[in-house]
Amino acid sequence: MNTFSLTKGLVLGVVISFGVPEVQAEKIVFDEKVSPSTESTESQVSPKPQIKKKRRRVPKRLRGTCDPLSAVDKSQFIFRALVPEQTGLTSRSQPKLYWYISEPVDTDFLLTVKPVANAKKRRRVRALVDDMELSFAVDKGIHALSLAEYGVKLREGVEYEWTLSLVCDVYNLSLNRTVGGGIKYISPAPTLANRIQQTSQSKLPYLYAKNNLWYDAVDLLATQNLNRVMADLLKQVNLDEVARGL
Repeated sequence: MNTFSLTKGLVLGVVISFGVPEVQAEKIVFDEKVSPSTESTESQVSPKPQIKKKRRRVPKRLRGTCDPLSAVDKSQFIFRALVPEQTGLTSRSQPKLYWYISEPVDTDFLLTVKPVANAKKRRRVRALVDDMELSFAVDKGIHALSLAEYGVKLREGVEYEWTLSLVCDVYNLSLNRTVGGGIKYISPAPTLANRIQQTSQSKLPYLYAKNNLWYDAVDLLATQNLNRVMADLLKQVNLDEVARGL
């Protein structure tokens, strides 16, 4: 039986517990080269989001104290967004954003979701969510933030960046720990849409991953407690330390 815990604060977060073992199924394969929104099976890989280095880098040692992490071994602390190295795709206008934390914390977070700036158009982009304050206690593990809970809806075909910051010091935001990634909402091509409708829930994560629908695959793996398959998927995008924590 799947285990869920709803975390309530100013907004709602979902924590997923991976305590239930599952039978190892077929190997999941994530293919970033597939274009699920067209009949063509191959496409150019999207440019890496501007914040890629920021989310891939192991956090530096804090220059000051971080109150929520005062009792935590900083050298072993892990805070990561579950995102691929390229912009991740979803077939949903209000997907869930997944992240991992290696220690339980009770603190404030800041969430931002904004369109990627277009250098050619040279116009200011307006964030869907700009430093929304979240306040809740979370356990060690994988957590989800649902855009539907905030009434936030992605526009089809628009590339967004999202970030989640763990607030260390409200008077010195430079101490915050921040993770994030790129996300883009697309409509699957008719052929793929039909396959999705005809595929069982147990097989859907594999179909999503194979067709580059990262956020959809992660969501189903999390809700179905398929921790071994999730670990295999995360290793394919260099999130090995998170995979080891599952």
